[in-house]
Amino acid sequence: MSTFEFITVLLSIVVGLGITRLLGGLARAIEIRGSLKFYWVQGIWSINIGLYLVVFWWVVVFNHSSREHWIFLNFLLLLLYSTLIFLQAALILPRDLEEGTDLASHFFSVRPWFFGIGALLPLVELGDSLTHGLENVLSFGPAYILLQLSGLVLNVVAARTDNRRFHAIWCIVYSLGMASWTVSRFWTIG
Repeated sequence: MSTFEFITVLLSIVVGLGITRLLGGLARAIEIRGSLKFYWVQGIWSINIGLYLVVFWWVVVFNHSSREHWIFLNFLLLLLYSTLIFLQAALILPRDLEEGTDLASHFFSVRPWFFGIGALLPLVELGDSLTHGLENVLSFGPAYILLQLSGLVLNVVAARTDNRRFHAIWCIVYSLGMASWTVSRFWTIG
């Protein structure tokens, strides 16, 4: 087993737990759909986080598969990265969805934590990218830096505000940004 394969086992487990958490919440939401008070913004964030978990795993494979030498910092950053996304997946849906659950109330009750964690993700992403060297970061172009900085700022704002209009716009902007970045940069690997 290569070092990369050894490391990705643990990362894959964390990503898998996040996906499991989201899918379990979705299945429960379908079961109680008649009495669930749905909130579309929370629903889109659930999809966003599910896709983020998949994209994280896909990009880790792309960016790290050829790396022969690892330092502990690389591993720690990737483990932290996957753990933070898992925490978002665990927070976005109530652990025990019950009939009559108001998902808007849940969303706004976990909002500071959910988006506080979201604000850390661009910092960890930049840290991981920098472990590959500054030339790696610069190779992504100015859009990458802009995407990371805007993600940091908008997540901080989202953590601090309960303005529903802001949250509606932010979940859509995030979806479009993540989709365009993933398709333009990582649609094909290899």
